[in-house]
Amino acid sequence: MYLPVKVDPSSPCGHALHSMFLSLGDNSTWAIRMVDSWGKSNDGIFFGNRLIIGTYDECVGVVSPDHSLKGKYCSIDLKKTTTIKEQETSRVWHTDAQVPNRLQNLFPLRKPPQIFVPVPVVNSGAGSELMYATCIPDVCTLEELEESLTQVLEPANYTATVKFCSVKDPELNSVVSVLMFVMLVASLVDIYIDYTNKQHLTKGGLQFLMPFSAYTNLGKIFHISTNSSPTTINCLHGMRVLSMTWVMYGHQYASNASQSANFFVLNKRINGFLFQAISNAFVSVDTFFFMSGLLVTYSTMREMKRTGKFNIILFYVHRIIRLSPPIALVGGMYATVVSYFVSGPYSLSYNFRDECQKNWWADTFFVSNIVDKICLVQTWYVSVDSQLYLVAPLLLLPLFFYKALGKVLLYLAALVSILVPAIIIYIHNLPPTSLQVA
Repeated sequence: MYLPVKVDPSSPCGHALHSMFLSLGDNSTWAIRMVDSWGKSNDGIFFGNRLIIGTYDECVGVVSPDHSLKGKYCSIDLKKTTTIKEQETSRVWHTDAQVPNRLQNLFPLRKPPQIFVPVPVVNSGAGSELMYATCIPDVCTLEELEESLTQVLEPANYTATVKFCSVKDPELNSVVSVLMFVMLVASLVDIYIDYTNKQHLTKGGLQFLMPFSAYTNLGKIFHISTNSSPTTINCLHGMRVLSMTWVMYGHQYASNASQSANFFVLNKRINGFLFQAISNAFVSVDTFFFMSGLLVTYSTMREMKRTGKFNIILFYVHRIIRLSPPIALVGGMYATVVSYFVSGPYSLSYNFRDECQKNWWADTFFVSNIVDKICLVQTWYVSVDSQLYLVAPLLLLPLFFYKALGKVLLYLAALVSILVPAIIIYIHNLPPTSLQVA
């Protein structure tokens, strides 16, 4: 289960495995650390703990004494391919006939082991799955590991899919170090300018450095203004905080449920009636649409009342300038350097480099929800909101210049927004909302 023992012994991977086995026989620390980092049968598997992820940092930190071999961390999905009874356990691999002599001195085991992995099953049938990790020599490829696992596990009716393999990435430290250095320099310069009152220095080239200053940015982040303003609707701040908390709380459960160490218990706890309000956080998104529409209407009506006209070019240009550049910047970062900031068993969940290199334009121009080509998943909301913004003048202008007609159109739009979802639910026989059930 843990090493590509079926590779050609004369291949670089075969030679590396031979060196590893010899080192295990000599109780060499580097080889023992590789084995120690493997994800082994874990506690609480029947409690829902299906993630045997090992120790990533220990694996990728392994280096042989001659620096010819390093540790490579590989994450593997293991799936039963035949029907088994509920909560059944299976012996999925017996030590290969050619391997026992090499593993007799495996520390801390004293004889060739039978690797025993109980597989949790929610319902009888195929498809039960767990994830485990191994540490192999870096010269061995993902394909060699997967081919070897296929030969070893297929007779036991298991399939193994190697999700990814990773070695220690020196570029990660380089990128982070450069950014931290820039932030430190900017903060020190900012503090110097503030205490010496030499504000003229910020007019030159330093103006491009100041945005990286933690000294100023932290002050802005934690600044709270209690002053009332006629252009501010203060009650919306509370609605925004409650809605954002609701969104984060719901996503936290949704994203961690499948990765929890007590999945079966968690499933029972989130099945209660009251928890449906947390898992069905769609209303919290509706509040953001409400606030966005309210503020657009409020600011546009106020401006038309002041000037008596509607500048449609400025209306759309303002939206594009305010949102497109930051979205493009974030998409560009994900397409280039963000992958260097993450490592470990769940790094694939944060690596959108390929998607962002191909689909950055869909987010930047607010069409990701239509073309279904997404770089930044969360920007679906911005796309929908921008499309509503695009047609907003069709309601705002009649409301301002022809109030009776505007109210009729507003009521019709509200009625349509109720009827369309209801019709879709009826035609497709959908439940009224999403229910969390075990």
